[in-house]
Amino acid sequence: MINSPIKFNRNTVILTIAMVFCSITGLILLSAYADKLVIVDRGIATWAKDNYEIDEVEGAFDSGFIKLINEHEYVAIIPAFVIFCGLILFDVLYLRLLPKQHMKLYLTQIVQIALYVTISYSMLTILKNVFRRPRPFQTVDFYPNEKDDLSCKLPFYPVFRRYSGANPCDYELKSCPSGHTLTMSVFSFAVVFLSVQNYHYTNQFVRAYENGKKKMLNNVFHLAVILMVALLTMIAIPSIVLARMSALKHFFTDVMSSIALSILFAFVFPLLQPEFQETHSYKQIDVINPVDTMSTA
Repeated sequence: MINSPIKFNRNTVILTIAMVFCSITGLILLSAYADKLVIVDRGIATWAKDNYEIDEVEGAFDSGFIKLINEHEYVAIIPAFVIFCGLILFDVLYLRLLPKQHMKLYLTQIVQIALYVTISYSMLTILKNVFRRPRPFQTVDFYPNEKDDLSCKLPFYPVFRRYSGANPCDYELKSCPSGHTLTMSVFSFAVVFLSVQNYHYTNQFVRAYENGKKKMLNNVFHLAVILMVALLTMIAIPSIVLARMSALKHFFTDVMSSIALSILFAFVFPLLQPEFQETHSYKQIDVINPVDTMSTA
């Protein structure tokens, strides 16, 4: 009898606490050392301004992949969706898992993604409206085109400090946190967690059957996916950070706060992890002869 699709154990609780602690610590440090981090924000913004191409209206490195992710915030959704669907197709077509027997796993993962995105973007919207931090190109210090009207430009403000001064040109003051960085981080971390989670469950499934080939190929496939996702994440997040700073859309502390927020709210994955035995039933699965259906059902 199924009581709950969620499993709470020591490992998932410890991981959840560690993620929350590390991300909150990072946010506290950003706030506590905001005045000291001004030198970092100013230094990178000055570099971006000096390398900004006025005639072509683009920042340093603003071409190719960097240009793509700068102009299309939600491009990160595509690889995340493809990988998630690919994992399910592998389960169904190769491992021949019956979707009905694994529906709670997939539904729980969809709920995890929905909660992660909803919580992250809700907090992003709140913080942007609370702090109203001017973007680098909106400030008198870092506007790239010296022919612009200076009367519109605003003063530089440290991270997590609310700007409540005049805004003569009605700029949208939404520099902190960075929405593009949050989007890339959220979907990158989501697909990492889902890949590991899927491997965990399929590995338990194939271990119940005497078929060395399926065990080996399942391990090879999922570990290859996890490695690929990890590499993509290590490329994607630094790329969006570079893209947003070089385009004078965000300061260094803006993008760092977004990464910290994406780590903070990723707690939904270890916390809402489905229980294997409650999402899988061996008795009705018509695949390979199980080792012991009574003991695993």
